[in-house]
Parts: sequence; C-alpha cells; structure tokens
Amino acid sequence: MNSNYTLLRSVSAAALVTLSFAAMCRAAEEPVRIPQPTAMSNATNKVAPSYPPVARQLRLTGDVEVDVTIDEDGRVQDAKVVRGNAVFSAATVDAVKKWSFKPIQVQGKAQKVLTTLTFSFRP
Repeated sequence: MNSNYTLLRSVSAAALVTLSFAAMCRAAEEPVRIPQPTAMSNATNKVAPSYPPVARQLRLTGDVEVDVTIDEDGRVQDAKVVRGNAVFSAATVDAVKKWSFKPIQVQGKAQKVLTTLTFSFRP
C-alpha cells in the first residue's frame, strides 16, 4: 500500500510540473500591454487609413480604437476594432496591418506587445 501511495505522489508531482510548465509557456506567449505613446514612438512605417467614400459623402466623423498585437520582430500580428463607427472599421484595420515597428523591448528583451491605437476621421 505504501508503494502505491509513493507512485501516486510521484505521478501527481510530475503532473503538477507539467501543468506549471504549460502555464508558464502560455504566460510567455501572452503579449504585454503598452501605452499608445510607446507604440507610436517605435513605429517605423505608418499607413493612414483611407476615408471611406460613403462616410465622406454623408459627412460622417468619428474615432476608431483598434487593439494591435505587435510581434517580437515589430510586425503587426493582429488588429481588432474595440470601439468606433463600423463605417471606418475596415479601412482602419487594413491600414494598421501595413504598419511596422522597431522591436519593442520589455525588460531588455524583444517582446510581443498589445496596444490600443486611436484613429480620428474628420473630412
């Protein structure tokens, strides 16, 4: 009976180590959130969103906030609208995906980061 308990304890410890390692790997993959000014100061190529013709015709104005994930090499990995008029959303996402950044350092190491960029549309 004692050997069964020892075996169970060893298996449980191994499972805990495996789960802890998996959690650490997931945490390492999560982007670090940075403020917009930090992201903007690292931008090397910015493409302005085009003003949609229908929005211009209707004289629509507004702001669009986009969550942008930037990989360790400074490339835009993902862009998702979090707030704003849907008329401007596609143009904003299309433009942001063409942006590039200097690799952003967090604690001395290039890191995947997440930031929110705000774009204003005024005719």
